[in-house]
Amino acid sequence: MVKEKKMLYSFDPTKKARFGVLPRYAKDELMIKWFELPNCFIFHNANAWEEDEEVVLITCRLENPNLDMVSGNDEEVLRSFSNELYEMRFNMKTGSASQKKLSASSVDFPRINESYTGKYDFTFVHEY
Repeated sequence: MVKEKKMLYSFDPTKKARFGVLPRYAKDELMIKWFELPNCFIFHNANAWEEDEEVVLITCRLENPNLDMVSGNDEEVLRSFSNELYEMRFNMKTGSASQKKLSASSVDFPRINESYTGKYDFTFVHEY
């Protein structure tokens, strides 16, 4: 008898996605701000930065993933995981959050141009 492989956790499509943003200067977890967006699942982020009162996140977003498919064949995995590149914005002053789709095709393992890795643009410096 073959035992079916199941993940220890699962995706619940009835819930909203919650994002916690902890400011860099935070002394403890009491400064975390929570935001809600439509339900999704995220494996990999591409980049994030501060822009005025907002934290901007570029990420690969999955909608309704079947996490138990990890034991399936490659074709099943590809059908189940249709990551799309999204920009998410979290306003630290108003508490609002928004998202917009950046790609029409599936993407994963995003990267930024390595020429910019570790560079800091001081125009983005902002204390909340």
